[in-house]
Amino acid sequence: MAKPLRIPLDDEEERSSFPLTEVVTSAVETSSASKLMLLFKDILPMDEDLGHLKRIRRVDNRLEIVLGRANLWESAQSSNEELLRTFNLNPVTVEVSSVEPRNKEEMEEMGQYWPVTYKPKRVRAPLPSEAEYEVMMEHARQIHIRSSSLEAGELCSTVAMIVDPKDGSIVSEGAVDTSDAISHAVLGCIRNAATVLSTRPGALYLCTGLDCYVVMEPCVMCTMALVHSRIRRTVFSQRNEVFGGLLRTKIHRERALNHRFEAYQVDLSCDDYRSS
Repeated sequence: MAKPLRIPLDDEEERSSFPLTEVVTSAVETSSASKLMLLFKDILPMDEDLGHLKRIRRVDNRLEIVLGRANLWESAQSSNEELLRTFNLNPVTVEVSSVEPRNKEEMEEMGQYWPVTYKPKRVRAPLPSEAEYEVMMEHARQIHIRSSSLEAGELCSTVAMIVDPKDGSIVSEGAVDTSDAISHAVLGCIRNAATVLSTRPGALYLCTGLDCYVVMEPCVMCTMALVHSRIRRTVFSQRNEVFGGLLRTKIHRERALNHRFEAYQVDLSCDDYRSS
């Protein structure tokens, strides 16, 4: 039996190199470094993609400051000629890492271009045990059997199932409503789960600790709904080439959101699940 393929979080993927981008820097007097940093923070603010760069670095006995992205510098330079003269700035274009480091080794390697900060990520959850893999495959077979009587969906999965991994019980199910463009199976399944969970002690409506099984990779809208519902894990078998929210857009691992979940793709191509 082929094990489910775990869709890795971004800080778990291996990479042999990292992309570079160009920024404009200049040597500055120590006495004016802090003031310049504040000025250029307003003139050419560093976007979130370059939030890992340190704005100032020390080279020998002098300081150098990042003035801004190279592609934005030309327009900023023409409107700040007086500022350049006042502080005797000599703009130079240099290459820096355009992505943040995932570990200390990458921090040191990227630092050869320009110093970066490294923020350790949360410890990832342990991989499922063999017993958990078996359970995942069994639920994946069940959801495929449920979908066999429905026409395959083009936008998202036609059926969905939310399971409590503690005892393997099915908490809720959902199916696409073709009469309503936004009534996707995952949304209906989450809504049904909320109804079920509201009757349990504590009146929880979020799917904390629960797993969602679908045939097709959830679309972007459904993936966001899974994030907001605090789902623990999502398992699917078919890739959603156009609207998928996991493999291509990777919403489930977006750090800007307040929750991240695990995602697995199972291979049932050699598995006789329809007759099981």
